[in-house]
Amino acid sequence: MGFEHRTRIVAAVGVLGLCACVQIGGQKPVQSLALLEDAVTLSAPSGYCIDLETSEPSKGFAVLAGCGSVIADVSRKNPPGIATVQIGEKGSAIVGDQESDLVTYLNSESGAKLIGATPDEVWGKDGIVGAHFADGGDFRVVGLQDSEWRVFVDKGDRLVTIRLRSSYLNPVGVDRGYAILTSIAQGIEG
Repeated sequence: MGFEHRTRIVAAVGVLGLCACVQIGGQKPVQSLALLEDAVTLSAPSGYCIDLETSEPSKGFAVLAGCGSVIADVSRKNPPGIATVQIGEKGSAIVGDQESDLVTYLNSESGAKLIGATPDEVWGKDGIVGAHFADGGDFRVVGLQDSEWRVFVDKGDRLVTIRLRSSYLNPVGVDRGYAILTSIAQGIEG
């Protein structure tokens, strides 16, 4: 399957928006979750928990937020941001040896259409391709900034898309955003 054909797979994954996580709170902390019927395991980085109310493990989709938010414990300091993880189907891996091609594509007009905005920055390093942009579309989540980070990484033969937005109360700088996304990517096995 060629790069251009695979971009349709990326597009299908990319249209999944961050959920309106207003339902978060009052759960038991979950640090690890099996996705796609145990095909992939997601382990949350330190300070983050997986929100079971909004995640859909059978569809390879998970929402991560600060554990204090997920378990409704205001005494816990939350790390910045809410992240989503979407695991693609078998055979959807695209980054691999085409890392520079994906970086070039995301910097193009077609790539901007794929992610829904013109990126401020696109990078590729160590098998992870990322973009930072301000979402100028109609998708808004109350309390979250329009600034978004998105990374694409292969895990086995599956493409994984990870998105991160920070809150107005606890903003994420660019370097920290990439560090959080990389940490999430490192916690995916399968």
